[in-house]
Order: sequence, then C-alpha cells, then structure tokens
Amino acid sequence: MKVKGEWLVNENGEIVKMTLREWIEYFQISPVKYTFKETGNTYDMYNSSVKKERNGYIDIFKRNGYGLRHNEIEAYLDKTFRTGNADFDVKLVECI
Repeated sequence: MKVKGEWLVNENGEIVKMTLREWIEYFQISPVKYTFKETGNTYDMYNSSVKKERNGYIDIFKRNGYGLRHNEIEAYLDKTFRTGNADFDVKLVECI
C-alpha cells in the first residue's frame, strides 16, 4: 500500500477497503482508555503498535461520524472501512 492524497491505495491506485477485523490485524490495533490530564475525562481510544504518528493512537469512525466505542467493536468487525488522513495521520472510516 502507498499514500495517494489522503488515502492508502493499492498498486492500481484504488482506495484500499477492508473489514475492520483486517485493519485491526494490519495496524495491530488494541483498545485503550485515555484520560486527558486537563479535564480528567476518560475516552475509548485505539492504539496501533506499528503506527508512529500521535504516539500510535488511531481514530476509528462509524458511518455517522461518531467514534467507535469499545463496547461497539464486535458489531463492526465485519463492516468495511477505508483510511482517511493517510498523508499525515491514519484514521479509519466506515464505508457508506
């Protein structure tokens, strides 16, 4: 895969789309809790052991634009996602 615009694309220049399960394996994603020191608020986040930007944090967004919570992940494992912001930071976005 390589970056083209803001997407990860294959050798034919097509945007790569995979199930969330496949992306989790590709980026070695684990669910983590993160507490903001400034506010004390704790959020469901995801961390990639291979991604270097943002200390490995990776955003996962559902089709409606909301972040995917840990208790929802099982329901989304077989849904199709693409990347966004791959030119400077990878996030996963559910395909419409």
